[in-house]
Amino acid sequence: MYIEDLKKDFYSVISGERLLLLVNFDIDSICACKILQYLFRCDNMVYTLVPVQGIKGLQDAYNDNRDEVKFVLFINCGGNLDLVEILQPDEDVVFFVADNHRPTDVCNVYSNGQASYSGTFILNISCFSL
Repeated sequence: MYIEDLKKDFYSVISGERLLLLVNFDIDSICACKILQYLFRCDNMVYTLVPVQGIKGLQDAYNDNRDEVKFVLFINCGGNLDLVEILQPDEDVVFFVADNHRPTDVCNVYSNGQASYSGTFILNISCFSL
């Protein structure tokens, strides 16, 4: 699902919780990460930062930290993967994805709250039912 209000739907949700921050190895990701680190330090938030590259790096980073976190933020990674299938998280784990790579994986878009995307625009996506 897409996040419409970043403060209400993302920042208020993760406030006071430990966050796993998975960041790709590109300049956009590093800049976004530095901005978030500043915000997190100002609000005394606890987070774990792991740079990742590729699906294997993503899986290893998540599996190494899965017992400690309920919220995971992917910066420029994971957007075109079915994260729930690949990482197999517990039911209470929530993924937030900020990824400018396209195409976006349709399984994450129609996820029932376990995977959420942020973006500057909302795509006109139709409802899906089984």
